[in-house]
Amino acid sequence: MRALAVGGAIFASPRRAQSGTDEKLGDVRLIVPYPEHGASDRLGRLLATFLERYLDTTVNVVNVLGMGGVTGMDAVASAAADGRTLGLAVSTPIVSATLLKRPRAYDVFRDFDWLAIVGTYANAMAVAADTPATLAAWIEWARKQRRPLRYATAGTGTAAHFAGEFLRQTEGLDLVHEPFATVADAYPKLDERSIALVFDGVPSAIDHQARTRRVIAVTSLKRHPRMPDVPTLAETFPGQSFVVWAGVVAPPQIPAPLRARIGRAVAAALSDSLLRSRLVDQGVEVVALTGERAVDFVEQDFIRKAALLAKLPAAAR
Repeated sequence: MRALAVGGAIFASPRRAQSGTDEKLGDVRLIVPYPEHGASDRLGRLLATFLERYLDTTVNVVNVLGMGGVTGMDAVASAAADGRTLGLAVSTPIVSATLLKRPRAYDVFRDFDWLAIVGTYANAMAVAADTPATLAAWIEWARKQRRPLRYATAGTGTAAHFAGEFLRQTEGLDLVHEPFATVADAYPKLDERSIALVFDGVPSAIDHQARTRRVIAVTSLKRHPRMPDVPTLAETFPGQSFVVWAGVVAPPQIPAPLRARIGRAVAAALSDSLLRSRLVDQGVEVVALTGERAVDFVEQDFIRKAALLAKLPAAAR
């Protein structure tokens, strides 16, 4: 069994029950830990439509809100291991809540069976239009300012926050994090120059385009289909990306035959070309990792973010 120590905690790979008999699967609920109409909710509802086809049963999306996604993930972890509850696991209540020691009842690897990583969402990096037009040039400009520069994100521990910390730590920039409950509120401050950099989801960044603003990079490995002319963070820093990811989990200890059936259905859905094209339309970069490859993906995200967090001042966590 694999174990990973991060920040003083031990993370063990999922335990899978090896006993149990085939059971008829009734209606399934897919818990989404965020509100209706957001990016996670749209992804969950799309995924549920295709899981219905491959599980041959009804899949109902249930939004369980609270504590930045933690309440919903608690609900998944504590559900009966009967195959009738799945969860849409998103990186913030999984990785960040753990590393930042947010109150929660679940252990990420002990209390979830990781069925798949579905895909990732990139952030756009928006700056004032009268500052340099490329990320490398903007970094040089920022270095010469000789004053603190504030950058806006949706909150501490988000993928955008880690991207800002990466720039601060690797480039020696005097960047100060300013979280916003609604990132849209940061754009007027960008226009006023009290904010120097805004990290925002690509669809929202497109909606907030203006002559006074420009997007200089997206935080993914590949260019975003809705912003094909905008370079990636990885084009300046090879191999580096800071994205929101989403996966599918189940409570642990589901009987092996039932777990295998659900796993096959998830894998089949993610192999469906129609689902993949619709995910791309939603701005998702499809990853489609299943089983142990999904666990490896999550572990690597923990390792990288833990290294950045270790250098973050305690007062900023």
